[in-house]
Amino acid sequence: MNIDSYYRDKEKNNKKVKIKSVYADEFVVVGRDGYLYATGEKGNKKGIFIININDNGKAKIKLEDGPYIRLDNKNFLIADTDKEGATKFDVYKTDSKEYVLKAPNGYYVRVREDDYKLAAKAEGTGEKTKFKFKEVD
Repeated sequence: MNIDSYYRDKEKNNKKVKIKSVYADEFVVVGRDGYLYATGEKGNKKGIFIININDNGKAKIKLEDGPYIRLDNKNFLIADTDKEGATKFDVYKTDSKEYVLKAPNGYYVRVREDDYKLAAKAEGTGEKTKFKFKEVD
């Protein structure tokens, strides 16, 4: 099932959210190197994202007042591109308020164990691939 109607039916297709890793129990933030990590105790300015969902349920993600997210050549998520260069993710609801992101490479976004860096390298879903989206004003 694609992204649930809660996110699709709101007034716009753009949602301002904090993204929290179920596995790390931390918010996703952009590190100094531009890569995404699940290490933020609370979503600060580098942890507030805009998710743009098109009519097909594909989502582009950008840092609020910043660049869009894409996959680099090693399939890590990095915030360094414009709208045209952004990766389009499939967003699936897995549980009550929990979602997974599937990248165009066919893999799910997961949190890496050693440094909590986000990468689209998981073949299936599990605790490391689940995220919660908390809408913010």
